[in-house]
Amino acid sequence: MGRIATETRLVAGLVLKVEIEKHCNRIQTEILEFVKEKVLKAFYDKEINIRKIVNNIITTIVLKCGLVIWPNLMEFLFSALNSPEVLIIESGVDCLSKIIDDSVKLFEYEGNRELLAALLPKLIELIPRLELSSEARSQALFTINILIFSLGSLLLPYLESLYPVLLLNFILIRLFYNLVVIRELLQ
Repeated sequence: MGRIATETRLVAGLVLKVEIEKHCNRIQTEILEFVKEKVLKAFYDKEINIRKIVNNIITTIVLKCGLVIWPNLMEFLFSALNSPEVLIIESGVDCLSKIIDDSVKLFEYEGNRELLAALLPKLIELIPRLELSSEARSQALFTINILIFSLGSLLLPYLESLYPVLLLNFILIRLFYNLVVIRELLQ
């Protein structure tokens, strides 16, 4: 069987996303499990546009069906943030950013707060990583802002443990900014 064209795969992904959006509550469990399995496999695709549509499908499933139907999703995305491959890290940041932007209320529940305790330091660590694209680093920062502004009072128990990470990353970001300014002045 030949390779399916990227454009065809993108259209199929968009159609799947729309169908999930419309009918999530009526999709049979076996079919949804099949979709989740194939979506996680496509998460590693070499085509960036495929990975982006996969992230949109994942976000739609979480938004329309809930996080409870996909208990291992956050663990999967956390492992993506720890990947040695930059593209996988960036895809993980993109997906988490979309989920949190669209579904931040999911993290208000007691069981999901521990996810925040693990997620915030990881996102903070990604910001000064120069091998990541500026888009991925800005998405990480955007996601941190959403969490802090939307769930600030819920995060108070975790903030004290984040101070050392925040301080170190603030220093690194400031240093990076100074280097960029110096480079521009020398040109």
